[in-house]
Amino acid sequence: MTKINTGQNNKAPLWLFSFVQAGFWMSFCVSVSFAAVYLQALAYSNSALGLILALGSTVGVTVSLALSAWIDSNTKITAKKLIPCILAFQTVSAVILFLINQRCFAVSAAFVAYIGFCTVVNSLSLKLYADAEQAGYGIDYGFTRGVGSVAYVLISVVLGFLIEKISCRALPGTGLILCAVQYLAFFLFARYAVAGKKAGTFGERNSSLPVFLKNHPRYALFLTGVVLIYFGHSTACNFLINLTRHVGGDASDMGMINAFKGMVEIPMMFLYARFFSKGRHARALRISAVFFEIKLLAFILSANVWHLTAGFIFQAPSYALYMTAVVPYVEETIDYQDSAKAQSLAFTTTTFGGMLASLIGGRLYDTLPVTSTLWIAFAVGAAGMVIMFLGTRKTEQS
Repeated sequence: MTKINTGQNNKAPLWLFSFVQAGFWMSFCVSVSFAAVYLQALAYSNSALGLILALGSTVGVTVSLALSAWIDSNTKITAKKLIPCILAFQTVSAVILFLINQRCFAVSAAFVAYIGFCTVVNSLSLKLYADAEQAGYGIDYGFTRGVGSVAYVLISVVLGFLIEKISCRALPGTGLILCAVQYLAFFLFARYAVAGKKAGTFGERNSSLPVFLKNHPRYALFLTGVVLIYFGHSTACNFLINLTRHVGGDASDMGMINAFKGMVEIPMMFLYARFFSKGRHARALRISAVFFEIKLLAFILSANVWHLTAGFIFQAPSYALYMTAVVPYVEETIDYQDSAKAQSLAFTTTTFGGMLASLIGGRLYDTLPVTSTLWIAFAVGAAGMVIMFLGTRKTEQS
């Protein structure tokens, strides 16, 4: 796979894609990490909360995969053209949430839409990253993802404070501001994302989604493992307020836990390239799978807020390592003409795992003790770990 050599080595694309990552992860914090706090304040049950998160994930997965397949199969369609339209839908949903402050169908639908379109924007942004890399701009993905975690830390602290001091209305207000941030980040970075199809790759064949998965059985197996691992991970993290209250904390404590969680991710993301060079991304993914399980075990054993917070030390070698390794893993494993589908699948499978966790986990939290729910999450994640090992075992170059 030959990249276009433009001779461009300036730092502007690196910092601007970091801005893109910051915009998304702040929006993710608003739409997913604090969803339980916001919706429970409007009298939604855990089951209703789980359904909304699941539907939002379903919208995100479905639309992301459809648009990614469209991009790969149509030379006139690019991520650069589609992202502004998706951001417009995300903005409308944020406006509805800001204007209506009660449990009703409009709020439920708007929250589903905000989650879904937020997911789609990130999926398409990864295609922009691949286009910029193909155009010859060397971008350290781990660094940009680390900046996203810094932004996540900051917004977690701010949201925890605002919700406690003002009200849950601070959440949609912040979401609306972040839509503007994402518009700006996209506008500034988009000029560096030159689609490969416009730079000499016309005529290269790409496959439909079913054919792609059939032709890449180990990649499909890897994705199956990711779904199960993320079910376990999201059963804990999507309902973090439940875990926090279980050990005696409140929304403010959850905000600080979220901030700590983001902080421990940062060194791993910034230093990833020093420890995992080309050909070793599969090893990084397998290590992350093991630590996802260790992290869940730490949550199960937590007896107070400090124990729960300390458990998130394992966020670095689990979630942070996975999120940093998966993009370069896909880039070196899958041909460029199928990159939109492959990157979208890598991200949407985590979303799908989160969707199942939201749907099933919400019901579990309503019917079982927190500890019992976490043991179920641990068992499902362990199965995913084994499957991921099988899906990546022949891809690593030592």
